[in-house]
Amino acid sequence: GGVLQALCWELQKLADELAEKPRAHDAVLLLGEMVAYLADWHTPCKAVARQFAAMTSKHADNQLQGEVDKAARAADEVAHAEMLAKQCKQRMLALLCYAAGPLDAQDVGHMISLMVQIKHGDVYLGQVPELQQELVQLRVLCHNTICRRLRDIQSRIQLHQLTQLCLVCCRLCHLLCPTDLVVPCVEGLFSELAKPALAIFAIGCARGEGPSVQRREQEGQPASSACLTHRCTTAPLRELRAVTS
Repeated sequence: GGVLQALCWELQKLADELAEKPRAHDAVLLLGEMVAYLADWHTPCKAVARQFAAMTSKHADNQLQGEVDKAARAADEVAHAEMLAKQCKQRMLALLCYAAGPLDAQDVGHMISLMVQIKHGDVYLGQVPELQQELVQLRVLCHNTICRRLRDIQSRIQLHQLTQLCLVCCRLCHLLCPTDLVVPCVEGLFSELAKPALAIFAIGCARGEGPSVQRREQEGQPASSACLTHRCTTAPLRELRAVTS
């Protein structure tokens, strides 16, 4: 018990130091997975693992996103692709912090969000040669993590947690889909999430069980907000099913 407590304390100190040093985040590749493994034996290590995941996710979503936007405004395709690749790498490091240890519904939501964002970033792998090999190797590790945790993920997709995971799907729509496609369907959905039937429907869409929007439109029927949600969530979540099947 004393050894695990000491390890947890030392890893916590390292996490605090690395949080202020984004250039040293490569260390999370080792430290994040290590502390996640220790969480199976010493519960307080889970909080440290989440701290490593949070710092890399935050760096991707804040500082690197700012660089991505800056390069996009300048129409600098080389810099844009490089920033997107670096952003994808940070998200991969974050996902590997969930490789072991106990999971709750919030953890599963973060894993789903990270994996879909990582898959979305695949298109940039070949555009940054100096990072390509490293990103490909990290991608394999991420797939292994999802595969190892698949039973834990599935066990959290229960009726009482559907609404929380549905919110994750909606946020991904806002992030990855074109604005003119997302706005009319997702904003209304947030106000409807309290209705269990719609929550069940949205997760059914994520599983590929939703109705065909195209068939309804071909028959001249207006697509409801739920049907439009199916259209918005299917593309990114198809990627999730591809790596978890």
